[in-house]
Amino acid sequence: MAVPLSEQTSLPIAWEVEIRKPVGGGVPATDIEEVLIHNAMDYRPGYVDATAFLIPPDLYCEKLTSDQNHSFPDFDKDRLFTFSIEMKETNKKVFTWADSWYDFEKQLYRTDHDVNFTSQNPIPTTRIFDFTEGIAYSFPMASADCTFTIINDTKADWVDITGINHLWADNPGAFFGTDVTNYTYYGQWSERYIKGEEWRGLRVDWPDSTLNMDGEDEDKPTTLWQWTFANKNVTTITSLGEQLYSERNVPIGLRVTAMKNISLGEITLPKGHSYSYQIYDFNLETDARARDLYTDGGIFDISRCYSANFKKHLRFSLDVSAWPEVVDTPLLTSGFFREYWQKLLASYGQVSLIRITSVKCITEEAGEIWVEFYLLDRHPRIGMLSPPIFESMTPGDIARGYIKTAINEGNIKFDGFDHEGKPFSLIAVAGSLTEVLQPNCTTTTPGPTPSIPGTSTKSTSQKTDSTSPISTSSKKSTSTSNPGGTTTPQVTEVTPDVNTTDHPKPPRVKRYSGGALAGLGVGMLVTGLAAGAGATYLAVISRR
Repeated sequence: MAVPLSEQTSLPIAWEVEIRKPVGGGVPATDIEEVLIHNAMDYRPGYVDATAFLIPPDLYCEKLTSDQNHSFPDFDKDRLFTFSIEMKETNKKVFTWADSWYDFEKQLYRTDHDVNFTSQNPIPTTRIFDFTEGIAYSFPMASADCTFTIINDTKADWVDITGINHLWADNPGAFFGTDVTNYTYYGQWSERYIKGEEWRGLRVDWPDSTLNMDGEDEDKPTTLWQWTFANKNVTTITSLGEQLYSERNVPIGLRVTAMKNISLGEITLPKGHSYSYQIYDFNLETDARARDLYTDGGIFDISRCYSANFKKHLRFSLDVSAWPEVVDTPLLTSGFFREYWQKLLASYGQVSLIRITSVKCITEEAGEIWVEFYLLDRHPRIGMLSPPIFESMTPGDIARGYIKTAINEGNIKFDGFDHEGKPFSLIAVAGSLTEVLQPNCTTTTPGPTPSIPGTSTKSTSQKTDSTSPISTSSKKSTSTSNPGGTTTPQVTEVTPDVNTTDHPKPPRVKRYSGGALAGLGVGMLVTGLAAGAGATYLAVISRR
């Protein structure tokens, strides 16, 4: 029958499809049965919304075959995530927010969010975690107070510190859970009126299987994870500090649903309980690294926790005679360049990256090029909290000596290629390491070293202490400039080589084994609110 095309013609109101097959495998025409396999009634074009046929958001189809052309977005080569996040419980009036910077290479994590104290209103607070040394630093954004916390290497301690943990991330794959979960593509989905694509996966690794309440198999999935991704132009930074934009699939939402009753200490998550995360401004670089001309990125700067007696403002001269025209390039003021020196100085100084901060390159009127930075000492509060960690940290004076030796031996240098492809080296001038004078400081001599208890201590889940650093002002350079900023040379390649194995390192207490970094990521701020704890923090992760 021909399908009527005219709008004036009648529409079908019923349709039946039958199939005829032999009975018992016979072939005679009389041995057949009629089987109705499909029918449609009351045909109305456009009457039913297509979304009515989507799989509900809280279901996972085990036998659904994922589209081979839609694999989960790959972030394995990305070392830095930055994003803003909003979280709410779907069945409670709980709403939290956070801004996060997550650097896998540096083993550093920072989150800015509200901390709820029992007797005060929520206070915007910055918290920075250094997993190289095992120390967390916390300070209100509008206060000079700074709290030190020992990061203990156990899941139970992480529950105490951060509440309900949602991601364990020592690499980008772990951040999304792709290292333990095979996500299935569920097609297009709408999140915040943005058309995206959704992947779902069942996870058994969060929360800890020993906490399951139903007495079921420990390996049975406990939570359903639903990631929604959308296309976005993200920023990448070249080796010359220039910004490039590329279109990528980035996360815009996450929903975590309990598939069974789950006990988390004093909190119980009933089956079907969900947490919804809205992820904004997800990027692979930071505004600080891309635009800030005067710091190493600034986002992990903890120098405000140190008084003048426990940080040294140092600088060394840079010999650019191998390629004088470099002063007319964006290289000297790029975040890439500052970050290179930060990593190189920390490597030769045998300190965590977080103790080399506020790196900047200065061109003085006389034509001299200087690299300035702050070297942070071991803070005495850390010694009071954990003598083993304190003893494993390189003292500031010794680190300064290591850096001085590396400069004098010609190891502090930057190797690259100019726009003609010729190699060049920017080398620190031997004997040029000096201290930048602080005019408002009464002394630059550290006070007496506090007595450090013996290294034998009882294991505790969390220790904290706080101090208010002495407010000081630093002498600013008389002239900072980026000469000839209107011309960008065609530099084809810059290949810095940070060698971390050609100088001796003292024995240290290894806090985290390779591949087992306890990184931070998406989480929740609900435990403290529900249990009346002193503070709640954006969740992070626990080491497996």
